[in-house]
Amino acid sequence: MKTAIDFNCCAGQVSLALKNAGYRLLAGVDNDEVALDAHKVNHPHTKSILMDLGSDRAPEHLDWILKSKSPDLIWMSPPCQSFSMQGHRNENDPRRLLYMKELELALRLQPNSIIVENVAAIISGEAKVVVDSAINLLHHNEYKVHCVVLDAQHYGVAQRRKRHFLIAKKCGNIALAPAMQPKRTVQDAFASMGPDRWERTKHQPQTIKRYSQVKPGDKDPVGWHYRLKWDDVAPTLTAGSRHASKQGGANTPCRPIHPEMNRLITVEEAIRLQGLPDDFELHKSISLALHFIGEGVPPSLASAALSMLDA
Repeated sequence: MKTAIDFNCCAGQVSLALKNAGYRLLAGVDNDEVALDAHKVNHPHTKSILMDLGSDRAPEHLDWILKSKSPDLIWMSPPCQSFSMQGHRNENDPRRLLYMKELELALRLQPNSIIVENVAAIISGEAKVVVDSAINLLHHNEYKVHCVVLDAQHYGVAQRRKRHFLIAKKCGNIALAPAMQPKRTVQDAFASMGPDRWERTKHQPQTIKRYSQVKPGDKDPVGWHYRLKWDDVAPTLTAGSRHASKQGGANTPCRPIHPEMNRLITVEEAIRLQGLPDDFELHKSISLALHFIGEGVPPSLASAALSMLDA
């Protein structure tokens, strides 16, 4: 069986896609202890490793944990905040360095394949130099490389979510693009909703009144929450403002307004829009649960990128 490691695994959305693709997951690695607690629940038979992948001791630590076993694949989702149009795109943000640091760490483990996921904006403006440097490093290490931007709405996810994938492979070919899947609408995603697992947000009367005046496809003029349309996909579910004041993230709204009801969507509905199983574990806190959804890659989108390795 092919083996894989999930760098920046968060709650384990990509880990789920890796398992669905037939990989045996050797480890999920993240520096967020709270997210890793959810990963442990979602993937109880996988090592969930708390580690700063940018630290000087990370190579030694990983070597000891993996006992020098080279995985077939390493998936990486380094921090995107300094590359995203939703953030400040600060080229001096230290998190930018993690893209190359993590890639160098992955190369040390000598996998046959590497996938690096990030926001589509990473190939625009001055940020593109980071991707160019990564490609040069991979070519120097005798990897074939193909880069592609994929949108989740074309791969069975009821959400617009564009991501850049750098796909590298030493032995074998890489497909130019995965086959697209039929469109899945908000109505499809919300069909047969189960019971609530999270308490619903209680809106103030004036907020409910304001939401009642927002038509499907329009935005609330105060909170800029978009009202969903039944026959369309949702906009990108963002990670929101966790750590925003400390790390330069954007204070963007996590949730759109329900297509009919005058309220923001529930965590359960966000899970459906992300294409996750209803019982996927996140966090008991609504804000953290939504943050982990916004930080993650929908499993169906990850599966599309993984399928490119099977050319």
